[in-house]
Amino acid sequence: MTEPGIPVVNLIRRSLRKPELAVEPFGRIPFGHCMLFVFSAGMLCATLHAYSLVHVWAPDAAKYNLYRPLDWVTQEGRWLNYFLYPILKNLNAQYSLFLVIACLFVVLFIAAYRYRKNIAYAFAFSSLCIHALPLAHHLSWPSILLPAMVILLVAALVADKLPVYAFYAIFGILLFGSMQFVYFLLPLLHLPRLTGRSLLVNSKVLTYRILPAWAVGFLIGALATLVIVYVLTTMATEQGQIGLQISDWRRGGGDWNDWGHNAVKSILALDASLRALSLFEFSPLISILMFVAVGIALLSGFHHVPAILLYLGIILAHFVIVVPVGIGIELRTVLPAAIGLAALLFLTPQTGRFADVFQSIVLLCVS
Repeated sequence: MTEPGIPVVNLIRRSLRKPELAVEPFGRIPFGHCMLFVFSAGMLCATLHAYSLVHVWAPDAAKYNLYRPLDWVTQEGRWLNYFLYPILKNLNAQYSLFLVIACLFVVLFIAAYRYRKNIAYAFAFSSLCIHALPLAHHLSWPSILLPAMVILLVAALVADKLPVYAFYAIFGILLFGSMQFVYFLLPLLHLPRLTGRSLLVNSKVLTYRILPAWAVGFLIGALATLVIVYVLTTMATEQGQIGLQISDWRRGGGDWNDWGHNAVKSILALDASLRALSLFEFSPLISILMFVAVGIALLSGFHHVPAILLYLGIILAHFVIVVPVGIGIELRTVLPAAIGLAALLFLTPQTGRFADVFQSIVLLCVS
């Protein structure tokens, strides 16, 4: 019989407690965690093997003569890559590829472990993100991505040591000078701030700390880039350039004066990207898995809602930001959306006997 005063939800939680197996020499380890580790290790090995076969542009984008180095500044605002050009052009592209993968894997592992306090989940989440399709697209030009990944690694190491506004301002300036879309991954490093047991407390942290600092860092990074572009072009051509010269192929039919058209174009890009990230024809399956993941998290407690909202923000941020200027979105630049989707599917806190089984199903379906 049901004990008086105990909610049905608590009874469901009790019935879904995780079984544990004695695994020597590591002591008692949940069987589901072992299963997750095995699945994710297999997927990671397969992914690394596939990346070893990637045809890296030879020479890499840091070396070929399609653009002058100054074009990185005038067209894309990548002033830091411009300063690092003498180093980047001499790097081995294949080594750069694996350095990019290693930096991203370590960053995601740190973010996931600080949040979930579980090595198996952190390893599986990082392996899943390394498998992301946009990363595979971008790894044909690894040398120009390497500075941003090194900066992201440094950000992961100091995220809990710097004040939140200073953190986003500093790394906003650096990432906007290297590879702007990587900036949208920074909030993952502040997930530990959303581990409170109160929905109200976590909501305040998200609303009054993380989101405003994220927005301010974006503005500071963009403004700093515009100032540096003006200074560098003045030094190089004696005529300072105000703003960026966005190429026609990058604009993709967008119009500064037609936000409605740009918004529709951005929504279509979001739909196309989600379909690509969901393995095309299997997108309904991924949608079902997303709803199941969120449902299990909410069953665990509504204090997880702010983290879920943060994942959704990471997924949508890039598509919202480009609306005013109508810039076209390439699949290789939606890596934050892919990682945000993986976090929503896999990093969302889940409890119960079947949570590890569900996560294993996610790994198998997405991979």
